[in-house]
Amino acid sequence: MRRTRSFLLAFLAFLGIALGAETAASPSLPASLVGRWEGRLLVPRPDLGQGRMQSDSFALRILSEGYALVDLPERNIFGFPVTLRLSAGDRLSFGLGAGPSGLRFEGGLLAEPSLRLSGEVAQGAVSGSWMLEPKARGRDYGESLGIAVRGGELRGSLLLPSSPAPLVILVAGSGQTDRDGNNYQVPGRSDSFRLLASALVRTGVASFRYDRRGVGESIALAPDESSLRFEDEIADLGSIVDHFGQDPRFSSLVLVGQSDGALVAASLLVSRGRAVSAGLKLAILATGATSALDSFRKAIDGAPTEQRSEGRAILAAVLAGRPWPHPSPYYADFFRPSFQAYLTGWLNRDLKSLLPKVTSPLLLVQGDRDMQVELGDFLPLAAIRPEAAAVVVPDMNHVLKSVPAEVDANYASFSNPDFPVAEDLVVSIAAFAKGESLPAALIRVDGGILPGNTGSGGFAAAASLFSAATSGKK
Repeated sequence: MRRTRSFLLAFLAFLGIALGAETAASPSLPASLVGRWEGRLLVPRPDLGQGRMQSDSFALRILSEGYALVDLPERNIFGFPVTLRLSAGDRLSFGLGAGPSGLRFEGGLLAEPSLRLSGEVAQGAVSGSWMLEPKARGRDYGESLGIAVRGGELRGSLLLPSSPAPLVILVAGSGQTDRDGNNYQVPGRSDSFRLLASALVRTGVASFRYDRRGVGESIALAPDESSLRFEDEIADLGSIVDHFGQDPRFSSLVLVGQSDGALVAASLLVSRGRAVSAGLKLAILATGATSALDSFRKAIDGAPTEQRSEGRAILAAVLAGRPWPHPSPYYADFFRPSFQAYLTGWLNRDLKSLLPKVTSPLLLVQGDRDMQVELGDFLPLAAIRPEAAAVVVPDMNHVLKSVPAEVDANYASFSNPDFPVAEDLVVSIAAFAKGESLPAALIRVDGGILPGNTGSGGFAAAASLFSAATSGKK
């Protein structure tokens, strides 16, 4: 889902950028402009002395539909979406922010002495320059692939081992989370899905990870949140399954959903019925039994007394698909009119109802250092399908990283790709995808039941995890 811009403002503040209204993108761009470009941004630094300049890394991913994604690594900005405009003479322009503090970029394509994009950047009366050269992703990032869906093309990366293999389809969770597990509204990048895909291919498992509708390179499918529908996300995943379903390179397909991605995957399997979903597997990561609707109801019940009746009335209208055009300021964020159509599809689905109807083989994986989904919420989810394998991964947090016990380090992993993906997660998914038995050393909580023996320290470890989770420790 799309969040408010207050947090984004906070981490853009050191750029002196104030966000403003976006302009419409150019309907189409020349093929010569489309692709990834990397280079430098030179901006004046009057605070360092007359004529002093600051040189920052700068990258653009230019999309054919007239959008681009901006990376400014020194500023911890990655995949920030902007709209592009073409003017006379194929001059390219775009902006970051609005008003006198906004940055305005203009430039054009040069062919001599080498192909490059070059231009000027201005902030008020202060100006600098930028220069970019074409730069393709390395082969280890995966093969770029577009899949036809309603309204255009869903874009992602296919990573292949050297021989036929099971294919894992990674389905990201909520928010502006892209194929790599990153969100431009969070400073830095975790690269959680990219790291997971790279680890899986080393075990002989293929993967496809993708930018969801309205996110990353699929932004043109839903450039504003009023066009977002949860049902479209389910249909998009269905198109991906259909695309790969007859591909002889893959022995089987495994849907791996994190957080709300698990809800999308389970919804697809249930909608397709027993016959179609029989050839698919489902793995659920970092997800509990508490649904979005549960969370909304709890939040409304915890609101000031005078706000509760309105909250319940809005929620009832949204669940029924009836617009509520003017929520009060208290509810103006989560129940904003532009987001209500998406909420209708999202809040009317929950894993507690879907999992009993999913007939596909199922794996559930939870980390003991996940501060967003506690073990006490994961165990009831595992209890819904007692026959399914349920695994607790030591030291794994919500972004699938292996982290130390310190809370600061846990949060730091959301913005730092140097934290490794949890190895037991990789082992679990790889074994499940290949139809192999899970390693005996893993902590199992099948059926939501803690281990009942002391072998290999399993009970002591799991009991300690459960105690910490249910006591509300963070």
